[in-house]
Amino acid sequence: LLDDHLKQVARIACQIAGASFGKLKRTFESAGRLHDHGKGCSTWQIPMGGRVARPLAKTKGAVNPRAMGGYRHELGSLLETLRSNGDDDLLLHLVASHHGWARPYWEARAYHPDYPSDVSEKAAMDAARRFSRMQQRWGPWGLAYLEALFKAADGIASDTDGSDSA
Repeated sequence: LLDDHLKQVARIACQIAGASFGKLKRTFESAGRLHDHGKGCSTWQIPMGGRVARPLAKTKGAVNPRAMGGYRHELGSLLETLRSNGDDDLLLHLVASHHGWARPYWEARAYHPDYPSDVSEKAAMDAARRFSRMQQRWGPWGLAYLEALFKAADGIASDTDGSDSA
């Protein structure tokens, strides 16, 4: 289930960041709690065999990703995260980039269908600017390292769930 996966990723991400970058462990924990919120909508759940009332995080059965029309849950997760955590560049970047699609932007087909297109477009453009700021702050390899640590937490949680990564 989505909530279980989010809690597990938050816990593992906090542990990983705590071991490497103590100051970043709350950011990583928050990213873990928020990174897949974009999967909670019907645009993702129905094609992936889930239900909005009890959303899945990962799927094992038959799926129909074409039915999503290009929607990327990472952008949906970013839009949800911006509502309450709009000032932490690293948090926003980790949520947006956890499958690599926000490096540095999304195509219009990735936009969340439940948001006005101008809101998704602004979030996508801001993500590109944020990516540039993060590269300046951490350097390209430093940023890639932070992304890899977060992706590892997601992967470990997915493996522990016994689920396939999606």
